[in-house]
Amino acid sequence: MALFVAGLFPFRVSIRADPRRTIAKLCHILHGIRLIYRHGGTGKMNAHQIQVLAGRYVGKREGDVKSWLNQSYYGEADNLADIPERVGYLLNDLALEHFSYMVLKTPRNLSMDVTETIQTSYPDEWTKRYMSKQYFQVDPVTEISERSAMPFYWGQGRFLRKFRKPQRIIFDEAREFRIMHGLSIPVRGVKGELAVFSIVSSDKQHLMDVTRGEHERVFRAAFDTHALTMEQYLQKEDGEENSDLSPREKECLVWTLEGKTAGEIATILGISVSTVNHHAMTATRKLGALNKHHAAIQALRQGVIS
Repeated sequence: MALFVAGLFPFRVSIRADPRRTIAKLCHILHGIRLIYRHGGTGKMNAHQIQVLAGRYVGKREGDVKSWLNQSYYGEADNLADIPERVGYLLNDLALEHFSYMVLKTPRNLSMDVTETIQTSYPDEWTKRYMSKQYFQVDPVTEISERSAMPFYWGQGRFLRKFRKPQRIIFDEAREFRIMHGLSIPVRGVKGELAVFSIVSSDKQHLMDVTRGEHERVFRAAFDTHALTMEQYLQKEDGEENSDLSPREKECLVWTLEGKTAGEIATILGISVSTVNHHAMTATRKLGALNKHHAAIQALRQGVIS
């Protein structure tokens, strides 16, 4: 085993080197060795994953590894449909099970339905349940992301004690699908938007171990996924700007004209409040109006609604 480890981590330490850098380098490499002993020996990681992990913990000689700031998870031709595959490479390398990304707060002057922004590798059954019951409105992960800019770990046990019973139920149900522990990164954009990117494992210790040494890649995946999503929606918005109002947009304007609030319209139409706001904002933009009330009046004057 000693030869195996030596082969994975070839490095030399100069007696003239800065002691602080030498110690930091040794700690970094020893952490990688510990991960391989712990997870490689138990079958948690396969040979390819061990090789990738070992490569990340070699002394990182100059020129061997590009700075994460100069890399990107996505190519110029990639679109939203490519996100699961691209992030899947990260999950595979780190032996993690799932990821998720969702916009929680839309950008200023950009109409989008947050329920349509979710990207995830979760089982379809869980995703459908999560969205149909609008769990994202009370999810503890959402709550923390809205009030903190810092990444955070979440999971079963002590983490849930400070949350209300309806919030804890979400985690109880997620556990049925082995969605048990995660690292979430809130992403705030220049247009005021907020999204959250998460990676997930059923093994808490494994999650903490691999992310401790691979935070560069995880952060890059989070920021690149958000950047691609915003870019795609901006292009979509430009294409829709001059199109006719959809039936749902007309319905929202009709009820707005009747003096109904977004919450009341959501109840009447059987959709979420965020979806109502999305349709109202899109209609407002298409009609060149100042707000949804102005849009409703404009639509009435133009004979679009009656």
